[in-house]
Amino acid sequence: MGVILLERATLAHYEARLDALRPDSARRWGSLTPIGLLAHLTRTFELTLEELPCKDESIPVLRVLFRFLAYHVLPWPKGKIKVPDYFMGDAAGDFEAERLKVKAALERFCVALEQNPTRKTLHPMFGKLTLRYWRRVHGMHLDHHFNQFGV
Repeated sequence: MGVILLERATLAHYEARLDALRPDSARRWGSLTPIGLLAHLTRTFELTLEELPCKDESIPVLRVLFRFLAYHVLPWPKGKIKVPDYFMGDAAGDFEAERLKVKAALERFCVALEQNPTRKTLHPMFGKLTLRYWRRVHGMHLDHHFNQFGV
């Protein structure tokens, strides 16, 4: 199956998978805990929507390579990519509160995408990306982590 873009029409698909995640879901690879995943997902959307500041750390030549790999290479390597700490978020809340934060972030992304799909926001390593581009990357990212926990 190909990538399911994150947009209004597919929001229920991603929310159902999110609802299948449990506090005790066993990970198949990596070091994230279920609540850590929720905080990571929320943080990723906050960065995407520029609700949190981030610094452009992209290198022009590598930016093109990273964008290509992130967009076209499937599946993403399991447990091989360590993201910077600013992508991790703070999993201080309870599990259900963190799940609600992710759902709210998914909704905010869909609203922003509907309002302006060509809006560009900064990814620290990939540079400026349109929300239309982000919908694919987020679809891949969500699928990767839901598979990590078997949901």
